[in-house]
Amino acid sequence: MMTVTVNNYEKKDRDDVVATVTDHGKAYDIATVIEGDQISIHLRDDMGSTILTASVNELVDSISKNASANQKEQLAPELMTFDVTGTGASMRIIFQNASKNESTSNISYDAGMLLLIKIG
Repeated sequence: MMTVTVNNYEKKDRDDVVATVTDHGKAYDIATVIEGDQISIHLRDDMGSTILTASVNELVDSISKNASANQKEQLAPELMTFDVTGTGASMRIIFQNASKNESTSNISYDAGMLLLIKIG
Protein backbone atom coordinates (compact mmCIF):
# COMPACT_ATOMS: atom_id res chain seq x y z
CA MET A 1 0.00 0.00 0.00
CA MET A 2 1.25 3.48 -0.83
CA THR A 3 0.00 7.04 -0.90
CA VAL A 4 0.21 9.00 -4.16
CA THR A 5 -0.53 12.66 -4.76
CA VAL A 6 -0.72 14.12 -8.26
CA ASN A 7 -2.02 17.23 -10.05
CA ASN A 8 -1.74 18.85 -13.46
CA TYR A 9 -1.62 22.51 -12.39
CA GLU A 10 1.71 23.13 -14.15
CA LYS A 11 0.52 21.68 -17.49
CA LYS A 12 3.93 20.07 -18.03
CA ASP A 13 4.25 16.53 -19.38
CA ARG A 14 5.85 14.29 -16.77
CA ASP A 15 6.50 10.63 -16.11
CA ASP A 16 7.55 10.16 -12.49
CA VAL A 17 8.19 6.85 -10.73
CA VAL A 18 6.63 7.40 -7.30
CA ALA A 19 7.16 3.94 -5.79
CA THR A 20 8.58 0.50 -6.47
CA VAL A 21 7.09 -2.76 -5.19
CA THR A 22 8.67 -6.20 -5.32
CA ASP A 23 6.95 -9.55 -5.83
CA HIS A 24 8.92 -12.81 -5.93
CA GLY A 25 12.14 -10.93 -6.67
CA LYS A 26 10.70 -8.85 -9.52
CA ALA A 27 10.47 -5.08 -9.19
CA TYR A 28 7.42 -3.17 -10.39
CA ASP A 29 7.33 0.62 -10.72
CA ILE A 30 4.30 2.77 -10.02
CA ALA A 31 4.43 5.97 -12.07
CA THR A 32 2.30 9.07 -12.37
CA VAL A 33 2.11 10.20 -15.99
CA ILE A 34 0.88 13.61 -17.06
CA GLU A 35 0.32 14.27 -20.77
CA GLY A 36 -1.38 17.58 -21.43
CA ASP A 37 -4.48 17.62 -19.23
CA GLN A 38 -4.50 13.85 -18.76
CA ILE A 39 -3.22 12.19 -15.58
CA SER A 40 -2.79 8.45 -15.24
CA ILE A 41 -1.26 5.91 -12.90
CA HIS A 42 0.87 3.20 -14.53
CA LEU A 43 2.15 -0.07 -13.11
CA ARG A 44 5.21 -1.25 -15.02
CA ASP A 45 6.92 -4.63 -14.90
CA ASP A 46 10.66 -5.21 -14.50
CA MET A 47 11.13 -4.77 -18.27
CA GLY A 48 9.49 -1.31 -18.18
CA SER A 49 6.30 -2.43 -19.93
CA THR A 50 3.03 -0.97 -18.65
CA ILE A 51 0.83 -3.80 -17.37
CA LEU A 52 -1.91 -1.65 -15.83
CA THR A 53 -3.14 1.91 -16.39
CA ALA A 54 -5.77 3.94 -14.57
CA SER A 55 -7.00 7.34 -15.75
CA VAL A 56 -7.12 9.68 -12.76
CA ASN A 57 -9.22 12.13 -14.81
CA GLU A 58 -11.93 9.54 -15.46
CA LEU A 59 -12.02 8.44 -11.82
CA VAL A 60 -12.18 12.02 -10.49
CA ASP A 61 -14.91 12.82 -13.04
CA SER A 62 -16.87 9.83 -11.70
CA ILE A 63 -16.43 11.08 -8.14
CA SER A 64 -17.59 14.57 -9.21
CA LYS A 65 -20.71 13.14 -10.85
CA ASN A 66 -21.53 11.13 -7.71
CA ALA A 67 -21.04 14.22 -5.55
CA SER A 68 -23.40 16.23 -7.77
CA ALA A 69 -26.00 13.45 -7.87
CA ASN A 70 -25.89 13.06 -4.09
CA GLN A 71 -25.63 16.80 -3.50
CA LYS A 72 -22.75 16.23 -1.11
CA GLU A 73 -19.20 17.49 -0.81
CA GLN A 74 -18.14 14.42 1.13
CA LEU A 75 -18.97 11.00 -0.29
CA ALA A 76 -19.12 7.54 1.21
CA PRO A 77 -15.81 5.64 0.89
CA GLU A 78 -17.27 3.10 -1.55
CA LEU A 79 -17.98 5.94 -4.03
CA MET A 80 -14.31 6.94 -3.88
CA THR A 81 -12.88 3.43 -4.29
CA PHE A 82 -12.09 1.89 -7.69
CA ASP A 83 -10.69 -1.45 -8.84
CA VAL A 84 -8.56 -1.56 -11.98
CA THR A 85 -7.36 -4.78 -13.62
CA GLY A 86 -4.47 -5.14 -16.03
CA THR A 87 -2.27 -7.90 -17.44
CA GLY A 88 -1.32 -10.05 -14.47
CA ALA A 89 -2.00 -7.34 -11.90
CA SER A 90 -4.78 -5.41 -10.24
CA MET A 91 -4.95 -2.20 -8.26
CA ARG A 92 -7.44 -0.77 -5.79
CA ILE A 93 -7.44 3.02 -5.74
CA ILE A 94 -8.94 4.69 -2.68
CA PHE A 95 -9.20 8.45 -3.06
CA GLN A 96 -8.53 10.48 0.06
CA ASN A 97 -9.25 13.71 -1.76
CA ALA A 98 -10.09 14.56 -5.35
CA SER A 99 -10.86 17.85 -7.02
CA LYS A 100 -11.58 19.12 -10.48
CA ASN A 101 -11.31 22.84 -11.10
CA GLU A 102 -12.82 24.21 -14.29
CA SER A 103 -12.35 27.65 -15.78
CA THR A 104 -13.22 28.94 -19.23
CA SER A 105 -9.88 27.87 -20.69
CA ASN A 106 -8.51 25.31 -18.29
CA ILE A 107 -9.40 22.14 -16.35
CA SER A 108 -7.12 21.07 -13.51
CA TYR A 109 -7.20 17.90 -11.46
CA ASP A 110 -5.73 17.28 -8.02
CA ALA A 111 -5.90 13.94 -6.21
CA GLY A 112 -4.51 12.13 -3.20
CA MET A 113 -5.04 8.39 -3.11
CA LEU A 114 -4.02 5.12 -1.54
CA LEU A 115 -2.94 2.39 -3.97
CA LEU A 116 -3.12 -1.29 -3.15
CA ILE A 117 -1.35 -3.49 -5.70
CA LYS A 118 -1.89 -7.21 -6.32
CA ILE A 119 0.52 -9.00 -8.67
CA GLY A 120 -0.52 -12.29 -10.27
